[in-house]
Amino acid sequence: MEHSKEHKVENIHDHPIKPIETRIAISALLETSLESISLQKQLTHALDIILSISWLTVEYKGSIFLYNEDSGKLELTAQRFLNKYMLSNCAVIDLGQCLCGKAAQTKQIIFKNCLDDDHSITFDGLHEHGHFCVPLVRQDRLLGVLNLYVSHNHQRTSEEDAVLTTIGNTLSSIIESRYVETALEKERHFIATVLETTSALVAVLSLDGRIEQINRAYQQMSGYPIAAAIGQLLWDPIITIEDDAQCIKDHINETISSLNPNVCESHCKTSSGEIRIISWANTALLDKDGNIKNIIATGIDITQHHEAEKKLEQLAHYDSLTKLPNRYLFNELLCQTILRTRRNKGRLAVLFLDLDRFKSINDEMGHDIGDSLLVEVAQRLRNLMRINDIVARLGGDEFTIILSDDGPSVEHIKLVGNKIIDAIQEPFIINNHICKIGSSIGISRYPEDGDNSEILIKKADIAMYAVKNSGRNKFLLYSSDMG
Repeated sequence: MEHSKEHKVENIHDHPIKPIETRIAISALLETSLESISLQKQLTHALDIILSISWLTVEYKGSIFLYNEDSGKLELTAQRFLNKYMLSNCAVIDLGQCLCGKAAQTKQIIFKNCLDDDHSITFDGLHEHGHFCVPLVRQDRLLGVLNLYVSHNHQRTSEEDAVLTTIGNTLSSIIESRYVETALEKERHFIATVLETTSALVAVLSLDGRIEQINRAYQQMSGYPIAAAIGQLLWDPIITIEDDAQCIKDHINETISSLNPNVCESHCKTSSGEIRIISWANTALLDKDGNIKNIIATGIDITQHHEAEKKLEQLAHYDSLTKLPNRYLFNELLCQTILRTRRNKGRLAVLFLDLDRFKSINDEMGHDIGDSLLVEVAQRLRNLMRINDIVARLGGDEFTIILSDDGPSVEHIKLVGNKIIDAIQEPFIINNHICKIGSSIGISRYPEDGDNSEILIKKADIAMYAVKNSGRNKFLLYSSDMG
């Protein structure tokens, strides 16, 4: 059964209620955008409002199509009283197909008061009728088509065109607003998903540095729930160790004043008391007027990276067996000590120590015993030296020592030499093996024997070989007659 509003044919175009009723209908259309309903329900409601305008001479049935930008087709979204044939044949329409497709293609209102060749979608039993097909366009963007039915031979009026144009513009605004709202919601959901799934720590800060929001990664790292973190200053003692507080504060203030991002590192305290090293990137968040609104602090936990760097530095600069400085680091330290001693017009001594009888113990008892013996020798040497003296292992059974405190006198150098001889010749007990060794020590002095590290090491080495050639297990200061 066809639904119609044939009573509207009555000539009431000049009735004063028409503009009032039209404004009420437009207001009602706009109010639908305030409802928390799906777009399909919103458009169905809007269609009911349009069909209820008493002076608009349209039949009480119609439809609204939305344009799918991905497929390039019109899709039936809302309808009133379309029969099953129309629902089936008009579910999806190509641009240019039938009247609705032509309205979408031309972006112009299509009016027909009869069935003609342009009405390409037909079926048996279709009664004579006409159409208003109103394209829904916003800033030249096709959004859809409003399809209304009129009686056969209906006479189009300019008043109808004006009202339908206004209705079309209103519907277009409503649809675009929903698209924008949907896009924003998707963006918000995307951002929230990124923040919650990223491994980076994210803290939203107020301009005074207080935490307003943190993401899941920050919660997991710190052990603090959102409620405990919000309101805390990023440099509060509960969050950051005191030594780093001023650095973080300065970097945040720099971001606020310059609006430029910057990077800093800090040691953060977790709820369990563990210290984690965090690299923070601070970025200014601006409002639509370009004024700074918040600071976004994005952090990466670089604790493992720092630990790896320390291990690499240890491997590069320290002997892996004895943990003493290696040859490379010893040379660096000696150069630095010479520069400092030169500025202070002081003195220093370099001791070059080679273990006597170590090779035979290493060969006879095995490398494990030999390695353990070297560790024990290193420990005895460290125990003999003052805190600022430097003990290093150059490799094999060769050790070096720098004496620099208070510009060591010859008497002090000899005292240290004798202590080393006595300490090293004391038997070592290694895995129930008694190991007896000695030490041959050559000594050079700054500035008497040279003014750079290479010369001082070379002359201490020469003096050490002089000891080897003269009986071992003693020390000698370098003299020019050694070569």
